[in-house]
Amino acid sequence: MMWGCSSDGDLYEYDKKSKPSWKRHIWQDKTSQAAPLMPSKGCSLHGLSDDHSESLFLLTKEGTLVERRFHQRKWKWVVHEKPQDQNLTSITPALQVESAETSSTSLFFTTSYGFVFEYQIPKQLEVWKSRQHPLHAKAARGIAGLPLYVGRILFPLDVGRLAELDTLGLGGESSGPSQPQNNRRKSSTKYVWSILDVLESGRLIQSSEEYNYVPDNWISTNFHLRLMDEGKSFFLITDDGLIFEYICIESAWIWLRHESFTPMKGILSNYNGSLFMIDTRGSLLLRERRGMELAWRNCIAMRRERNVNGEAIFHECIYGKTTANNIAKTPRLLQR
Repeated sequence: MMWGCSSDGDLYEYDKKSKPSWKRHIWQDKTSQAAPLMPSKGCSLHGLSDDHSESLFLLTKEGTLVERRFHQRKWKWVVHEKPQDQNLTSITPALQVESAETSSTSLFFTTSYGFVFEYQIPKQLEVWKSRQHPLHAKAARGIAGLPLYVGRILFPLDVGRLAELDTLGLGGESSGPSQPQNNRRKSSTKYVWSILDVLESGRLIQSSEEYNYVPDNWISTNFHLRLMDEGKSFFLITDDGLIFEYICIESAWIWLRHESFTPMKGILSNYNGSLFMIDTRGSLLLRERRGMELAWRNCIAMRRERNVNGEAIFHECIYGKTTANNIAKTPRLLQR
């Protein structure tokens, strides 16, 4: 099952086993005004209401958090509002420790003013907790963060650099993968910001001071970071299409550059330890792991569709992904 938002802000469900395959989810609650959805990465969570419930968190074009919830065999909309005087622009789920002692789940949001807010589920006394932003830069608007490890999240900044938000004493450039000392979420958890040392040639696309809910470069900016190995490695594509890997070796983080024949446009997904990428020519490529080495494979082997439309990559509101899906030049969903 997959989810996607149309250009009109409607939510669609795709299930190849049902007829019709595409189903539109409409606002039926008369007390809630229909809100067009923002074309952004959503977040799906399982078991928030009970063991069989599913929740899909999305943003509206007005910057409000909404939830499409499946509970007791019925779908319904839930409006979670937004922080006071702020418009939400992206969603980032925090990685959780799978433990019965875990008391809550956290979602992190960037806002139109460059702040980061935490939203805990179930709701705490203080619903929206401001995590501020680094001292001399703000969070990039409309760009989701990258959960690196439990208690550690990377956020692109509006100056084209990367910052890490982590629980006190857990993260930083000198910290390698480690298990948290206590799995129980505490309401007094403190977070600190640190700026990653990025190579001069390794800058991300900078975000605009004036945020538009549908920025022209949304696809490019939202597919420039991708986790390769949890807590150990992630990939970054720079504004000029260069590929870098930030990897932890013997508790030290270093940058590695990966050569390619053409500049890259975005990283679609992580699949079995390999990364699907799209270059500036529209070719679908796989950075494939072969033992301890990484190799390139050209995945364009279709009879009719020779290129992938990088401007129409669907955003990842996916419950279960076992295949790589892409949008072709013509408006059809393709499966690799």
